[in-house]
Amino acid sequence: MKVRADFVTNSSATAFILIKRADLSPEGVRRLMGMHNDSPLAPIADVLSERLEEYGRPIDDVVRDTVKRHGASDTETYLKENVSEEVARKVAAAKEAGHSVEMGWLSSDVDEVESFLCCESFELENDDYYLNAVACYW
Repeated sequence: MKVRADFVTNSSATAFILIKRADLSPEGVRRLMGMHNDSPLAPIADVLSERLEEYGRPIDDVVRDTVKRHGASDTETYLKENVSEEVARKVAAAKEAGHSVEMGWLSSDVDEVESFLCCESFELENDDYYLNAVACYW
């Protein structure tokens, strides 16, 4: 029997894929989330905007530098194995159109807002952005 004596965590992470057809902004993320600028929940959208900007990296770079170590040989293979066909098609179409496609992770260990966002699966889309945060890891 093994007994773990060091730090044990119940943290989680949520991978996200973000397609940007416009520059990311707090106002844009509020619109994506269906909020008015004066909504009492606007600060949550503002934190999400900040974290997407901070954590998002080009998806091909993330797969090459991070995901590839776990078995995916390229972005197409990673998407085929980890997201729906519809999401993979959206990513391929966005890349073909020259839109920015980023990937990153939210963590439950950062603060209350990021933890809240991390513990939910969500998918949002409007004319400016597509955000898929469905892949949660506990």
